[in-house]
Amino acid sequence: MNTKAIALLVCATLGIVPFIASAQVFVFPDQPRPNQPLSFSGAIDRIFLNFIWPVVIFISILAFIYAGVLFVTSSGNESKISQAKKAFIWGIVGTAVIIISFSLIFVVRGILNL
Repeated sequence: MNTKAIALLVCATLGIVPFIASAQVFVFPDQPRPNQPLSFSGAIDRIFLNFIWPVVIFISILAFIYAGVLFVTSSGNESKISQAKKAFIWGIVGTAVIIISFSLIFVVRGILNL
């Protein structure tokens, strides 16, 4: 099988995994029942947790896969190894920013009692 086809298959599979995992919906204790109207903050929570969060996780995974591919294909070339290290470091930085921003939402909600 062609290596590009295998890489595409792997990326497509990894792209589906966060959406499958999002079937396990995180439920807040104050969320209304399905027939009750949803508050604005409840709607934002659902949009963020059910759509944006899996997409961001997928992008983060792709960043690390890209860095790994760069490492594997560097063939000892120092400039390519340096580029792969930078990609890996920026993947870590991006993941940290994502986690901090996700946590900040709940900290602000807790402080403001929303």
